[in-house]
Amino acid sequence: SKNFDEQAKRIEDLHSERLNSREDEFRKKVDELEQQCKSFLEDLDSSQEQCRKLAGTKIDLLGELAQVRTDSNQILSETMANYESVLAQNSQEISSLSHQLEELEKEHRRCEHESEASLQEKN
Repeated sequence: SKNFDEQAKRIEDLHSERLNSREDEFRKKVDELEQQCKSFLEDLDSSQEQCRKLAGTKIDLLGELAQVRTDSNQILSETMANYESVLAQNSQEISSLSHQLEELEKEHRRCEHESEASLQEKN
């Protein structure tokens, strides 16, 4: 009976040791998983912060793009106004030169006509 009790005690001790060992393993795994969770949460926080920064940058860039578009439209508008003004001025100058040319051609024809008449009178 004493032998049996000793054997039963050894088996119980061995079983208890195994349970303690498995409990330690589980505790280590739980610790590792908790560390992983902390690490994932830190990564998530970092990613969210990065997303907030990128969203801010995007808003800034969209603002700059809108300003560039406004500036471009203003420059285009001013350029077109200048072009139209120069075109109108050139058109006036062409019209004036064309009128002067017509007057010179009339004068030339009158001179030729007078010259012919003068030649005929001499003959």
